Amino acid sequence: MKIKAPVIVSAAVILITLLLLIILKSVPVTKIWKNYTVLYVEKKLSEETVISYLKKSGCDDIISLSNQRAPVNSAFVPVLPSDYGDYLSKRLKYFSDESDNYTLYYVPSKYDRSASRALEILVNEIGVKAGIDGKQQFPFLVPVAALVAFAAFLYLSKNKFAFAFPAVFALLLTFSNPFYPTAAASIIYMLAIYLAQRIWARKKAIQVLKKNLYVLIPTVVSFLVMLLSGISAAFLMVFTIASGIASCILLAEFEKYAESKNSFKYKKIFAAPQLPLMYPSTAMHTLLTLVPLTVLLIAFLLSARFTPTVNEKITLPVPVNANSKMAKEKDTLPVFSDFYKWAWKAKTFPYRNLNEKYSGEVKENDAVYADRFENTEQGISTARTELFKFNKNFRKNAEKELSSMKNPQIELMLKKQDKNIKVIFGNKGKGTSQTDAMSLILILLALLVPPFLYALYTFRNFRKNK
Repeated sequence: MKIKAPVIVSAAVILITLLLLIILKSVPVTKIWKNYTVLYVEKKLSEETVISYLKKSGCDDIISLSNQRAPVNSAFVPVLPSDYGDYLSKRLKYFSDESDNYTLYYVPSKYDRSASRALEILVNEIGVKAGIDGKQQFPFLVPVAALVAFAAFLYLSKNKFAFAFPAVFALLLTFSNPFYPTAAASIIYMLAIYLAQRIWARKKAIQVLKKNLYVLIPTVVSFLVMLLSGISAAFLMVFTIASGIASCILLAEFEKYAESKNSFKYKKIFAAPQLPLMYPSTAMHTLLTLVPLTVLLIAFLLSARFTPTVNEKITLPVPVNANSKMAKEKDTLPVFSDFYKWAWKAKTFPYRNLNEKYSGEVKENDAVYADRFENTEQGISTARTELFKFNKNFRKNAEKELSSMKNPQIELMLKKQDKNIKVIFGNKGKGTSQTDAMSLILILLALLVPPFLYALYTFRNFRKNK
């Protein structure tokens, strides 16, 4: 059998779409640090003012520059010589961006919403440049909501293949672009496909679909939502729609081929113009689309941050893999393992011989001893006593001393991070291409489609029966 040109073109469009969904796959930006959110504020605003707004908004345990002290020290020598290590000065770099234009504050993640409220006040009322790092983590509800809508429409469809083939690309779009507006756009686009599948393979179906508002409105709105989400999202939506059309062409060609093998040929009596796409059952199904859309809206509101961001790129301390190229090429900031080394230096300094140069290196089970003199029957004897040993117990005691400090130190944040990391100044940029406020507008826009279609159906029905 000779393969027709439309089949080849349609297959190519579908293949390109699948490749684009993989290549252009994007994931919501996660936070820079585990369990902490970074707030950055212009240095012209005093730290005291920023902290006061954070606390008024409900934040606590804020790690800030003014609260930093030597995390551990010796009772005998509380201050080490300036040439004994630069750990204390290097750790203070965590509180400024690389250009030294912003002061950084580390807020526990449980106060995210409170930090967002404080940030809005700082930007909108005080008028300073400020922002918060990152976005929410992967929203698993996005593809799940789309999958539930897909399954429901598939169950209700009379021509299941006519729905499933084009709609599956809208479902795949939510896995490639897992954002709440994408899911909302995909669901109303599936609604358009569900309504259109009723006139599959009927005469003048294309002419009907080109003029039918019940199909055109959700399709146009879904594309508009994706367009306002970003150029990349709109690009994917174009190919999603194109693949839906291509899959319909392939399905039609397959049905023609299968029909040619049959002894009898069946013709559908009613043409497309004779079958309304919207009638009592489908009108009710259209309203039911509000269920997954409302779930998406609620989930979004619970996780969203309606916060402003700085309109310029900002370079913040960021963790990278210790073996990465960046970690080897750039200057690094102290990590939590360096805290242990500092604690070792601070605790053992009073017992070291100042005439001997100390390299500062420490290895597991290194120990510091002191000679003690005792008066025995045989005379004065010397006993060697172990004072400190660099092991699990030493590190545990250092952490305990750190946790007991009145104000939270930067080491408390570093302790919660992965072990095999280095910290460098990295280009954070502006995060995602859209703000949460824009996402809310786009979800609400999609949410208006089902009631509008139902109202349109009711109005037309009323005029018809009048």
